[in-house]
Amino acid sequence: MRKVTVGFVMQEYVELGDTLVCVGQEFVAGDEVTWEDVNGEVVDTPVDHVYQSFEMEQPEVQPEVLPEELEYDGTPVRRMSAEEMEEMEEFDERMRQAEEEDERWRNSERRRVEEERLRRAEELRLRRAEELRREKNRWLYPGVIDPAN
Repeated sequence: MRKVTVGFVMQEYVELGDTLVCVGQEFVAGDEVTWEDVNGEVVDTPVDHVYQSFEMEQPEVQPEVLPEELEYDGTPVRRMSAEEMEEMEEFDERMRQAEEEDERWRNSERRRVEEERLRRAEELRLRRAEELRREKNRWLYPGVIDPAN
């Protein structure tokens, strides 16, 4: 049996001289999924199956594809070594983690601000309800002292 997920790939290119070079790509799985049998015929989705995550890998740019001397906006560019590429990937991962941490902090700060806004709104509602109760009592019982005062 085979699961077919329809999606798309976004590729980012830079222009190096007269050559476009792919510098990154992102695989995006869509919601459209079909299951096929060994003959390629569509079958019903299995009731019980184990989810398997997608393990898409970035292909490495083959050195023979790129010219030896490259230019980007008129500036000479050299290919990065494997070590430099690894350092860049580690840096990208640290940046992603820092962005996730920032997002968690922003979400917690938003939640704190929203909770404070709701608390103040409830205080105002209760204060206004008490004012209305006192005003009603003044109209219903003129001359009677309100014990809440």
